[in-house]
Amino acid sequence: MYELWHRVAIFRALEARGWRPLPPTLDGGYGIGETHHFARGGQLLRLDIVAPPAAGFAGTRALEEAVATVEPGAASFHLRLERLESARWRLALDEWAARASGGG
Repeated sequence: MYELWHRVAIFRALEARGWRPLPPTLDGGYGIGETHHFARGGQLLRLDIVAPPAAGFAGTRALEEAVATVEPGAASFHLRLERLESARWRLALDEWAARASGGG
């Protein structure tokens, strides 16, 4: 279900809160479709686009969740990906980005 518009919207939401993307890396693991890193001040944020634990990675259609892990502290924040870019999903994205950025 993961589409390009998901990535664009997620990146914009994080960048609006002061996170800057770092050069891409090739880490990841079982069930992880993409991994991106962002920095802000002394913090690092790892963004994983993942499939459900039992599904593993079977292409972008299997990816259903964005997980932001913020260091230091290793707090994780989960955002379910929706099939449509609705107002409800945009609100969930905004709340997720705020929580991952230390607000909300």
